[in-house]
Amino acid sequence: MLFIPHCTFPPFFLLVLMANTYSYYDATWPAYVCKLLGQEVKKMTMHEYFERLTNYLLEKNPSLAYAQARTWVELLWEDFETTYARAGHEYRGKELTEKVVRQWIDRYGATLHEFQTNNPKYKHLLNRNDYPKH
Repeated sequence: MLFIPHCTFPPFFLLVLMANTYSYYDATWPAYVCKLLGQEVKKMTMHEYFERLTNYLLEKNPSLAYAQARTWVELLWEDFETTYARAGHEYRGKELTEKVVRQWIDRYGATLHEFQTNNPKYKHLLNRNDYPKH
């Protein structure tokens, strides 16, 4: 599924975009392209990012309940941003974090329901089986 963030594009642009060397999740080009096309750049809220990633995780792993998937997305998001900052890297925006979390979901999302933690900080969130299924 091709997802184009930030603004809508005319169909001819999709063909150019697919042939282009940019990744469609690159953090710099959407605003530039929207500006070229005379369209307003839409700022996404954290809720929209989390909602989109949660739904993506649920597509990859139907064994998770919605609340579990949302918890996983928030934990992965926080983990990446914290680790990236501790490593001394400059903050590059929510788009980069979304890209990395999406890659982790692609790689590990189908088996996240098998994860059991002994860490008391997360145990009550991840080891529950009483979440209502979506």
